[in-house]
Amino acid sequence: MKITLENIGKRYNDHWIFKNINLTIESNSAYAILGSNGSGKSTLLKVIAGYVSPSEGAIGYSVQNEKVSSDDIFRHVSLAAPYMSLVDQFTLEETIHYHFKFKKSVNGVKAEEVIELLDLSKARGKRLKQFSTGMLQRLKQGLAVLTESTILLLDEPIANLDKKGAEWFSKILDDHKEKRTIFVCSNHREGEYEMCENLIEIEDYK
Repeated sequence: MKITLENIGKRYNDHWIFKNINLTIESNSAYAILGSNGSGKSTLLKVIAGYVSPSEGAIGYSVQNEKVSSDDIFRHVSLAAPYMSLVDQFTLEETIHYHFKFKKSVNGVKAEEVIELLDLSKARGKRLKQFSTGMLQRLKQGLAVLTESTILLLDEPIANLDKKGAEWFSKILDDHKEKRTIFVCSNHREGEYEMCENLIEIEDYK
């Protein structure tokens, strides 16, 4: 997915979160959006996803030079973020089956394989309300990565993961990054965005 940002800006009331962003993001590339907490990283991610409209400017999407409507961009996006909610009364198995009722999995991965790839086999019958913060983070990241999408958006992906969890994330992303445009939001956390060859410093657009 190629994405073009033309003079993109976002404000709330009189406060500009960012402005004058002009970027051409090529297909099959990886970008890190870097900045401190509250700097606007997540807001930019939501604008790119089409979840939030910019206050000024225009954003365009295309696949192999064919334009993709902004109304249809949600079909091409998978997102994982700490602020995303999951149904805490669902078990892990129920969550995975429910998710893939609406989304296709990468490479036809089956629900049972998803549990194995998440390395959460012992928790398959547990309700999400019994999950630790790290387990929920692993589930969110895994569902996003294992969903078939041309745009993969990951907001602070290792924020609540221990060393083993961070290593798991790095491997599962590396295994499923092909033919995707990837964005990773990070507050410069070491090891979180090393796969990204392009950096966007959000403070440069204040």
